[in-house]
Amino acid sequence: MKSVLVLLLLSSSPFTSLAGERVDVDIEGLSRAQRKNVEHFLDIERRKKDDDLTAAWIRRLHERAPEQIRAALVPFGFYNVEIDASLEETGEGEWGAVYRVDPGEATIISEVNLRWTGPGKDEPLLRLAIEAFPLAPGDVLDHSVYDSGKTTLIEAATEYGYVRAKSTTAAVRVDRDTNQAVVDLEIDTGPRYYFGEVRIQQDFLDEDLVSDYVTIEPGGPFLNDDLLRFQQGLSGSGYTSVVKIDPRFDQTVDDRVPLEVSLLPNNRHRLAFGLGYDTDRGPRVSARWTHRRINRHGHHSELFMTLGTTQREVNGTYYVPVLDASRDRLAASAGYEYEETSSTERETIDAELGFVRRNLEDTYYLKFFLQFFNERYRAGIQPETTTNLLPIGASARLSEVEDSLFPQRGYYLFGDARAATSAVLSDTSFVRFLARGEYFIPAGSNGRVTLRSDLGTSGVEDFLLYPVSLRFFAGGASSVRGYGYKTLGPEDPDGNVIGGKHLVTLSTEYDYRFLEKWAAAAFIDAGNAFNDWVGLRVGGGLGIRWLSPLGSLKLDVGVPLDEEITLERTQVYIGFGAVL
Repeated sequence: MKSVLVLLLLSSSPFTSLAGERVDVDIEGLSRAQRKNVEHFLDIERRKKDDDLTAAWIRRLHERAPEQIRAALVPFGFYNVEIDASLEETGEGEWGAVYRVDPGEATIISEVNLRWTGPGKDEPLLRLAIEAFPLAPGDVLDHSVYDSGKTTLIEAATEYGYVRAKSTTAAVRVDRDTNQAVVDLEIDTGPRYYFGEVRIQQDFLDEDLVSDYVTIEPGGPFLNDDLLRFQQGLSGSGYTSVVKIDPRFDQTVDDRVPLEVSLLPNNRHRLAFGLGYDTDRGPRVSARWTHRRINRHGHHSELFMTLGTTQREVNGTYYVPVLDASRDRLAASAGYEYEETSSTERETIDAELGFVRRNLEDTYYLKFFLQFFNERYRAGIQPETTTNLLPIGASARLSEVEDSLFPQRGYYLFGDARAATSAVLSDTSFVRFLARGEYFIPAGSNGRVTLRSDLGTSGVEDFLLYPVSLRFFAGGASSVRGYGYKTLGPEDPDGNVIGGKHLVTLSTEYDYRFLEKWAAAAFIDAGNAFNDWVGLRVGGGLGIRWLSPLGSLKLDVGVPLDEEITLERTQVYIGFGAVL
């Protein structure tokens, strides 16, 4: 009795169980994609590690396998599949199932019949969508491609305002004897809809402010792209946390659909911190405080601070929406900046009043400004000097880059022009221009070539009173690699680089993506800052990139190519930032 009780206790213990049968599955004769789909369909593959498998259950799963394999190959256009299936016991509780598959001849499309019906059947854009259908006579039948093409056609009609579009005939007729198929697809567009009244429900912003974000024109075609742009504009304003747009098709009159828009306020305050390091500026910490909504009229502000070993900055800006509130701002700002290099040191205080225009995608930026500028600086052996300026100027930026961890197409253009005169509250007169550009060119499927250039020039009445922050320097991670940060430019009698009136830099870089998040780089840079033309200095080297959605972590090793290459002259650059 005692032994029986022990046996019962052992059999009920969670640490003892009877192991089930095991089966190894081998599938031969298929491509990687075909095999993956077969494994998804195949019960014996999906259940081969179940603890409750028995020999009888394995045989039953094996009997089902051929039909499941045939079903898994239908989407690829194979309807006459031959399978040699075998199952044998390879050991105590161990089984081996082998399926040698001959897919046979793929089914070829002999005819494709596509047509629109309904009010939109003659729309030129919808006819173009049919011309772009991904299957044509002579192609191998692929049901996933067919389904994708059908969905794309319906989406094209929907995006063009025919939001009730649906297929009325959708058939793929296969002749197994001839391995041929006929595609027959008919889509009824249904009526075209138009935007009606836009009703916005919110109680935290002035109505005139919100109306500037309404990009929907009542009476215009009901286009999904316009709806998305409208929603993104409201979301990108910073004022809202939730933007819900509800097209009221149940209230449609004369095919006009009213829109009900509900807005919820965003948190007024946002505080962000950051840590950074790059070779030019060293380690640093930063903080940004944003007040998203000071009042109902959309006034907002931000305060930014960064602290580093060689550079410190504090800047605050107050924004007032004007003209078109979705893009235009008056901006009043004040800031302090300190920077120290091997041969210069400066403290800069400025206050600025400007008009800023930028689009919602932030690919376009324009600013006109009037600035009060005070800088205390030292450059080489020049004694400490303080200069006051009242410049007026403008800056502009255009950019576009494809959305990818490793974009192969894109550009960035920046220009800045400013001037001051000693006749109006300035210690000296000057005019200054700077242009910067960067351009991506594809180089194969995994490569790109980056071209970059900086061009600057200035005319100065008294160079000794020209602040260091306005002078031009070259050298560093974003200039001429192979030389240190701001180590190229005119020198004083003691060899200190004190900056110049003109700047030219040119760069060519080739990047090759060898893993999903890794790329290698080779580059050659040339440039210099000067008062009188002295020629360009040249550097080059190799680098590695770690790619992330926030930007690239970069490690470059550069050497001067117009000097003797030594270990002491080798420059290592580390940095993290946006691609463009």
